[in-house]
Amino acid sequence: MMEDDLDKTSLPALGIEDIEKMKTFWRFTIRKASAHVWAFRHIRFLVYDDTDDEVTKEDISKTEECPYNDSEDEEATLRRAIEMSLETENVSPDRSPQHTESEPSAPKGPSANHHGLSNKYDICANLPEFPHDRKARNFRIINPGSLDPTRSLERLRPCTHHVALSYCWPEPAFDQLGQLCQPPRESKVRDLNGIVRKARALDDVLDRAVDFANCAGLRMIWIDQECLPQPATDGPEEEKEYQQLGIQAMDIVYNQAIITAGLHSGTISNQTTADALGILMDLDDINAHEPLPRLDHLILDELYSFLCSVISDRWYTRAWIIQESISAGAKLVLSFRRGGGIDYPSSLRSPENPTKHSLHSQLHLHSSQLINITVNGFRGLLRVAKRLAEEQFQEWAITPHAAQGSFLSVLENAELLHPSPIAGKYPLAQCTIRGGNRYGLRPTVNASTSLTLLRSRQCREAQDKIAIVANMCNYDIRLNDRFIVKHCTSLRLAILTLALLNGDLSLLVPELYLPYHINEISNKWEACPTDGLLSPFDTNPGAIHDRTMLEKGPLNPRSYAHTLIGTATFGLPLPAYIWTIDRELDLSCLKEQLASYWHELKILRITVVPQEGESDFAFRARQNTAYQHISGKIDIQKKALQEIFQHGHVHKNSEVWSGVDPTGIRCTAELNVALIESDPAARQKLAGIIFVILAHLNRLARRDPGAAGVANSIWHSLRVDYIQGLEVKLPDMVCDDLFTHPGVLLDAFSTIQLHKGPDNSYLQTWFIDRIMRHGTLWIGRYTRVHESMISRRTSAFAFLPFEDQAIGKGSRGRSEVSDERQGSSSSGQPQSVSDRFREKDILDQQSGKETFAELSEIAMFHSFGSSGASKGINVGALVRLLDVRFRSIWTAEADEARAQELLSIFDVDGPCVIATPFNAEWETLPHSALRSMSTCWVVEELNRHAYGRVPVIEPLCVESKGKGKEKETLSNENPLPEKEGEPDENTPLYKVVAKVKGFWQLMGFPYGDVLFI
Repeated sequence: MMEDDLDKTSLPALGIEDIEKMKTFWRFTIRKASAHVWAFRHIRFLVYDDTDDEVTKEDISKTEECPYNDSEDEEATLRRAIEMSLETENVSPDRSPQHTESEPSAPKGPSANHHGLSNKYDICANLPEFPHDRKARNFRIINPGSLDPTRSLERLRPCTHHVALSYCWPEPAFDQLGQLCQPPRESKVRDLNGIVRKARALDDVLDRAVDFANCAGLRMIWIDQECLPQPATDGPEEEKEYQQLGIQAMDIVYNQAIITAGLHSGTISNQTTADALGILMDLDDINAHEPLPRLDHLILDELYSFLCSVISDRWYTRAWIIQESISAGAKLVLSFRRGGGIDYPSSLRSPENPTKHSLHSQLHLHSSQLINITVNGFRGLLRVAKRLAEEQFQEWAITPHAAQGSFLSVLENAELLHPSPIAGKYPLAQCTIRGGNRYGLRPTVNASTSLTLLRSRQCREAQDKIAIVANMCNYDIRLNDRFIVKHCTSLRLAILTLALLNGDLSLLVPELYLPYHINEISNKWEACPTDGLLSPFDTNPGAIHDRTMLEKGPLNPRSYAHTLIGTATFGLPLPAYIWTIDRELDLSCLKEQLASYWHELKILRITVVPQEGESDFAFRARQNTAYQHISGKIDIQKKALQEIFQHGHVHKNSEVWSGVDPTGIRCTAELNVALIESDPAARQKLAGIIFVILAHLNRLARRDPGAAGVANSIWHSLRVDYIQGLEVKLPDMVCDDLFTHPGVLLDAFSTIQLHKGPDNSYLQTWFIDRIMRHGTLWIGRYTRVHESMISRRTSAFAFLPFEDQAIGKGSRGRSEVSDERQGSSSSGQPQSVSDRFREKDILDQQSGKETFAELSEIAMFHSFGSSGASKGINVGALVRLLDVRFRSIWTAEADEARAQELLSIFDVDGPCVIATPFNAEWETLPHSALRSMSTCWVVEELNRHAYGRVPVIEPLCVESKGKGKEKETLSNENPLPEKEGEPDENTPLYKVVAKVKGFWQLMGFPYGDVLFI
């Protein structure tokens, strides 16, 4: 039995034995490739069964003895639709598919296609429509892809014109004897074998699904209860395998559907609420710089009541729902019940759904019982509400709920239901390739965000969250929860393994965890430890808080060089860069020049720290006393700030504390973020300080080459990706051109990207604080892990047929990204592909790698049907290979150049060794906020041989062999990794002793793994 310990705090820390256990779980990995094939060829849909609308309950009982089978007729009908949509043998070779004529059948009730076929490639065009004038009670399951199993995936054209249903399964009910009660169901479903059975989904759910499909003009529905088998424990193994693949493909199902219906349980029961929602959503079209019209407070009151009902809806309590809503993205529609007599538009016709439908021109014939609001419409509703709160606070003040401050709280909670995804500004970053197994943009989260969103969600089986997290994060490597549950009792350990297998290090970032929490056992306040490799996640997974969502991600394909394979020595193998910090760069002249301007942007912040043995009540009382003593007293605040600027802290005997016990009270000088974001002058002052520092480093580089590396590390960690409206891109490196760039001259603040931490403070301004306090910065030199791996990996790629032998030609500059521009080589000869790729700027290289990854993914997917070999190929590895060959980043010469020129800075107070573990998602523009947090590990090197060797685990996975029998055998999907990837005897073993912030240049994939404990 697996325990769901993800919401707990104060757990025992994970040790070396747990790390070694994690390394054995790779035996139970499965690739996303099989799920893609399932969603493309084997997915089933629920459609209306119009063959016999008069089947009675007696007919159902008869089928139990003599099943009703009409599969031959159904296959013939559906095959005709498939042949038309897939250009089968009915199309003559000399006749192009677009000229194929279709003879529409005679109208027959809801099956009528009065308008003919609008798209010859849509399977759904020849399927019957759902009835709109009565309840649909007869359904059937279809599997379009199975009718032509010989057709390759490349030639198979799936139809995305279907509704994916997102809804809550009913809670199980039991009678007085403890027997499970089955709710009455009238609906019937005919399975693929022709046998008619009672529907597994409730009639109410199917009624709303059909209603929604008619609103959208669609004829196919995907609903898990009907389209996935629900085998019992002793059920057929083939059904279990089909269900397992379907679960792993859930994110694909909702991403490929043209629309997703989120069936809420709430009802909009009065016209006033419906009118208010329509008015408020229309206001979102008004420019943000223009004031909104004055609104009656009754409209705001209706909004409050509506948001309260949405927040409390059961739909937001289920774990499966959150992964469905994220995968659907902007195609999600929130569907509410409609009260009697409510007037509200119901049509959801989309230009992406060209298939003709009889209701297109006769909307009045469909009396929908639903009120549908798109997820973007809901977000717009919340944007308008926030603007109204700022612009019309007087109207808000007289609402019944605002007096208690509850309105803004409800608004904040409503925003958390559907976080707005983050999108890059660079035009090419907003494009994506469609085709094969790619269905357009799909929002993506990392492990930390997925666990944050799941914290308030429940599911019946703890291990279900393994597949849910993998789907939310769009991981390529999955864990088979059916089998890992037999070897792992902690969900926390399984999720951590899943994230690390996919190169996702977000769970190891300290700032994502609440700093203090109540110990569940002692009921005392405790701090989250942040000094170990796996902390704070291993001890306090329930304290995680991250709501970052990418509209399109990750921009840099994930790489899976480390596989957590059971290596022969202890330690967690992770790709990382190692830095030796042994030098302070003197910047005292900047301190003298800028300190006064920097201090003007600061305000006092007090933090009250819980004390040992202090009760929650006593802590809150002491906290209130401290706030009352400081709040609103300008003289005390100025005195405290002055002491902080001079001494770094407020002394316990300071006059600041007169009459107040300073025990456990910390005073810090923080940037006034509210002032900076509201005052253009303050923004430009902050930007001016940053660019003065960069300009000084640029000048200093003429006599101290190390200053250039420091400047570039700062710039790469602060810059935006792109400035809209300007044709000239920002320089990749700090140079004279940066300070004359139009964006910097017009609005320097718009060229930097400052991330906020959980406490709403800027994460990247620590380096300015160090300069203003100490007049120095500690510099880290890139340190080669060992030289043997360089030559070994170089020779490993020598056989690849690229047009030039890039490997061995050396580095092309002082950075991972060259600042040269495209053109001819210095010899006047035409440039090779490698030269042209190396000379592209960061954004173009990034877009090129992303496009290459998308095309590679489609090409490999199309080859799945003919060869299973491509199932084990990782797209991220191909992109890494592209980097290796075209930018020569794995040569001995390039590594020597890095050792001489690559420098970084870290928030440390003295010499040390630091590791920056590689996370592909962090090395992009725009960069993730997590990159600005404490992702740098202060490490101590250990004697590897003192830890001995661990037993080698055979590469086994579980494969079904007959009903009720299981056999462990080598998996074809998980080929043995090459020995090339295993750390050799010279690979160092490090112990993580602290985590700090740092700045480094955008980096490519490192040479190899380093071992950590």
